[in-house]
Amino acid sequence: MRKSISLVLALMLILTSPVMGIEERQMKIEEAENSDLPVYLFLDSLLELATTSTEKILEIEQNITELKILENRLTITSNEVTYYKARGITSRLEEDLPPFIKLGEGLKNIAEGQRIFLKNFEVLQLEGSRDAYLDALRGVKLGRMGIEEAKESVETIKNLSFYDSEGRELRLNTEEIEKNLERLERIFTQYEKMLEKYSEISKMAIVIYASKETPYLFETVEIYGYAFGVSEVKLHIISSASETEIPFRVENERFIFATSFKEVGAHKIFATSGELRSNTLILNVSKIPTFIIADGGVSHISENFTIHGSLQDYKNNPLSNKEVIVDGEKVLTDHHGNFEITLKSDIRKTFYLDILFLGDEIYEGSKTSVTVIFYGDKLNITLSSSEVPIAGKEFKITGYVDSEYEVPLEVYVDGKPLKKIHAMGDFYFNLSLEAGNHQIFAVFNGDERYEPAKSNVLQLYLPVKSNILQLHLPAKSNIPQLHVYSQYIPLVLFIFVALTLLSILLLKLTFGRKIFGRKVKKEEKISEVLKKKEEKEISKFSGIRYRELYFMLTKLYGLKKSLTPRELLKKLENEPFIEELKKATIFHERSFYGMKRLQLPERRMFLRAIRRIIQLIRGRA
Repeated sequence: MRKSISLVLALMLILTSPVMGIEERQMKIEEAENSDLPVYLFLDSLLELATTSTEKILEIEQNITELKILENRLTITSNEVTYYKARGITSRLEEDLPPFIKLGEGLKNIAEGQRIFLKNFEVLQLEGSRDAYLDALRGVKLGRMGIEEAKESVETIKNLSFYDSEGRELRLNTEEIEKNLERLERIFTQYEKMLEKYSEISKMAIVIYASKETPYLFETVEIYGYAFGVSEVKLHIISSASETEIPFRVENERFIFATSFKEVGAHKIFATSGELRSNTLILNVSKIPTFIIADGGVSHISENFTIHGSLQDYKNNPLSNKEVIVDGEKVLTDHHGNFEITLKSDIRKTFYLDILFLGDEIYEGSKTSVTVIFYGDKLNITLSSSEVPIAGKEFKITGYVDSEYEVPLEVYVDGKPLKKIHAMGDFYFNLSLEAGNHQIFAVFNGDERYEPAKSNVLQLYLPVKSNILQLHLPAKSNIPQLHVYSQYIPLVLFIFVALTLLSILLLKLTFGRKIFGRKVKKEEKISEVLKKKEEKEISKFSGIRYRELYFMLTKLYGLKKSLTPRELLKKLENEPFIEELKKATIFHERSFYGMKRLQLPERRMFLRAIRRIIQLIRGRA
């Protein structure tokens, strides 16, 4: 189950990020809950895009952005499901995604059918063209087919069940899209009535359309036909190498034919009955798409690294005995479509490898890239100083580096490079610095064997150089002269203060209840009152969660519910509460997407940010 959740969370992050690329497919899931909620929320966002697309079709918009986004997200998700499945990671999406894919195809057919009808009906009105009539009729039939596909998909989606971590059932709300599809069905019925005005043309007519006009080799394509006033038709399929005629009996003014193509290129299709001829379809048949799955990784320079990969077609069928080129080296796939190649490097190196399948007469070529990093040995550098340094005087720094040969080290003082040395094992160097605090460390920039390394940081204080202060006693005194070094005065004072504070601390720990009893009790009482007050505030606002805030803001500002939290921030960037919304969003993402439980101070900040947003909104009202 955790593997399933990891896939869904990864997809949500991919699809809600500004760039829909896939650089990393890694995510910490140690604290993932056993819940369908991530799947539910992701599919709900797809349903929202589909619903908005139907609204745009009803408004007869030609360029429907939401439909393109839906198609793009379905493609990415389908590819990611395949990618993770090849690595043993499964998800509910594998079962739940197909009706959404079919819904997307249905909506595409509705939009395309409407476009074809409106374009050709205008020509039909102006010119009374028979070809325009046939194309307009084709648009209506294509749109009706799309509506049926969409309605069947929505019926399946409506019956999907999900459960949150507390066992509560969740269902997707399809009421709005169902209403829109009913309205679209009535609109296409009206289109049919508009064509009935041209009954003279339709008394004897044949119109055909295809389930897909850009099929792949061997992919099944259905040719749908409507024939008015005739009982038999011939379907003509013409390619560059052949021409086929297939006779059909017309039943209820309809006929259907399923076929596939073995030749790449344009195929012309039309139907005839005597002198009567239908519109002409041009199906552009292409090679079968393929993709390569392969992973890079890291390895030590003393070890081999094996790249494992597989070659599949667009339906996830393995392609056996195919030649794959990995960084110029050719390998053959086995009967499962798998291949592997082993790399080795004696030095630190990063390989950026292109993996190619050039394709053949049936399969389209494909390409992917992987990165393999060979890392070196770890190098340890230690610095120390046993001398008491004095400003302006040269002093010694000793060190040790565990390399097997001399390596170049660069010495930094206060963040700036000062000198370069070469060292192996024990080493030393001399420095002369001005008075004050200084930080000293050494850096190794790496070579073919050792990784870059940095030593510990020495913190040194160099006092100001001063003369010896001599106290001269009377000559006859038996007490010897004392020499007091002024540079040690700060150190003596520091030790005295430290010992004094330590004594007070020990005294408080030993006798604190008696000496400081009243003060401690008073402070504890105040702390307890403040804590209860904060807990009361948290309790008061604990019912306000980010989701409620999200829906309140989208409703208040008339925004789409398909917006991601980051997109919502962008939309509201000029609002007075934007800083508080940023805080709430950060904590929400850390808790929801990162699956990390917020600490008590973080929960307080989260709830206070939400409370402040609500106060600012109410203040404006």
